[in-house]
Amino acid sequence: MEVIESSHIEADAETGDWLPVTVCESVKLTPDTLLLRLRSATGAPLPLYEPGAHVAVNCGEGVDRHY
Repeated sequence: MEVIESSHIEADAETGDWLPVTVCESVKLTPDTLLLRLRSATGAPLPLYEPGAHVAVNCGEGVDRHY
C-alpha cells in the first residue's frame, strides 16, 4: 500500500442530504483502487451504515459519483 495523501481536505457541502466530511487519508491500493478514509468535518460522529448503503461523492461541477 502507498499512502498518497494524509492532509485534511474539507468537501464543500451543498444544501439537502449532503454531509460535509474531511478526507483524512487516501491510500492507493491498486492502480485502479483508491481507499479514502473520511471523518465528519464538524467532529460529530458519522451516521451508522446499513446493509445496501452507499456514499455519493460530489466531485465538483455537478459531477457526483456513487459508491
